[in-house]
Amino acid sequence: MQSNSKNKKIGRNDPCYCGSNIKYKKCHLNRHLQPEVTEGEVKGFASKQRVAKTCFHSSADGANCSGKIIEAHTVSKSGSLRRIARNGKVYNFKPNINSLFKNNGKLDCQEVGIGQASTFPGFCAHHDKQLFSPIEDQEFEATAYNATLLGYRAIAREIYAKQHQSGGIPFLKTMDKGKPEFIQKALQSTAGFYEHGIDLGLQDLLSIKGSYDEAFQSNDFAPSQFVIIEFTKTPHILFSGAIFPEYDFSGNQLQELSKAGPLDGISMNAIATTKGGAISFQWFGESSTNKRFIQSLLALPENAWANAITQLVFEFIENLFISPDWWDRLNLSLKQSLEKRVMHILSHEQNCLVPDGSDYFIWGNPTVSKNIPE
Repeated sequence: MQSNSKNKKIGRNDPCYCGSNIKYKKCHLNRHLQPEVTEGEVKGFASKQRVAKTCFHSSADGANCSGKIIEAHTVSKSGSLRRIARNGKVYNFKPNINSLFKNNGKLDCQEVGIGQASTFPGFCAHHDKQLFSPIEDQEFEATAYNATLLGYRAIAREIYAKQHQSGGIPFLKTMDKGKPEFIQKALQSTAGFYEHGIDLGLQDLLSIKGSYDEAFQSNDFAPSQFVIIEFTKTPHILFSGAIFPEYDFSGNQLQELSKAGPLDGISMNAIATTKGGAISFQWFGESSTNKRFIQSLLALPENAWANAITQLVFEFIENLFISPDWWDRLNLSLKQSLEKRVMHILSHEQNCLVPDGSDYFIWGNPTVSKNIPE
């Protein structure tokens, strides 16, 4: 086995090539002789992995945190999920370790109860109830404050998801046990790349969350930029998440995700309302990346917006919940097209958001509210 120098082999007491900072003799020496990780061990780790519970609003209003950390909904149970549910359940592609083994790594569309759908242990009982009351208990209005609340919850959940992914990396790096040397190196390289991406994404998300904390502390939401599309039909999908837009809806590159320095991120939410539904895009401060992303969407014909956002969300958002009635009515080719997008986990084609001509859904009478400058 060799280090970066092609002519120098790693010594037993040298740091291991995998980056563990452990001596080679105590890390990857004779790794190929170790027992392979079993399916049971993988399932056991997945079932026990946890992220420390915390109230994400404590950094902005810690003095008023009260009650235990609860499983908070990122998509409202009564106001949204119940409106698209069938017998109290919705569909979701959330990874499940048992189904992944059963389906050879393919994500499966499964039923989930609306009591569990979209939840994560991210807020104390007080803040989950009081902070989000304007978007949970009142008729929805397209305002910067409401868009900020939706965005804040989405960003908090994305941070939690990144922390969960990060916690699984040490176990991932053990998956090369019993494998030939070339597979060991390939897996460690892939795991290192994955770890680096998660670390960078987490840093950017925490920086974005800092903007929310500042806004709540100062009660100044003027820097919050938003575009909200309202329509008169109940949505076919509900979601809450955030992305760092790499390409727009015409296939143009907006930013390089591998570059050093902070990336521009945008939160995205779909909710049901008393009038039908709404899609909210939100971010803080000036962002030519997010502005161009949104402009490319709004430049499409109005009757293409629902299809374009459907492509976007199945491609990028894991915290996605689907109307069973809508999904069951889709023909097989449309289902397969969306299922393929769900599997684009680590990489996305440059034209992934260019409308593919599929008719997934049509909104009724969409109207746009926004505060971004033209």
